[in-house]
Amino acid sequence: MNIMKTVRIIFRILSITCYVGIALYGLLYIPLLFGFKSLTVENGSMVPELNYGDLIYYQAIPREDIKVGTIVCFNKGEEVVCHRVAEISEEGDYYTKADASETVDEGHLDYYQIEGKVAPNKVPIAGYVVKFINNNAWIVVIVAMIIAVQILLNLKKSDSKEENEKKK
Repeated sequence: MNIMKTVRIIFRILSITCYVGIALYGLLYIPLLFGFKSLTVENGSMVPELNYGDLIYYQAIPREDIKVGTIVCFNKGEEVVCHRVAEISEEGDYYTKADASETVDEGHLDYYQIEGKVAPNKVPIAGYVVKFINNNAWIVVIVAMIIAVQILLNLKKSDSKEENEKKK
């Protein structure tokens, strides 16, 4: 009986941890409902503005709202890069620069290459958590199994209570 009690306590703790984790993970994705995209900062090119592991959000921006100093996200090959607009030519070309760099990036961007403007709010370190979870889908399976076991234990417990009440 003590073993079952210990198992129940362990499962309760794991369940609560899972529920809290799911809630926090959900909170990180609320901005996606409002048209934002998320990105994990994976290098130090924009330190101190954007740090390793920060979870940032970006959203499409009208051309007229892009000014010198705006941090924009754009595709560079297979990856999305976030740099600050350093210059806008008379032709409307955008030249970007990483905050940690002394020089302007090679080449220029056209408006259609810009994915969006970085939102002012970021979640420090959360990018690592999101990336870990996204790269390790097996965690979701384990969490689901823990929750299922917890539900089954609660059902068994309630069935036992009902049987005891019927016997009385």
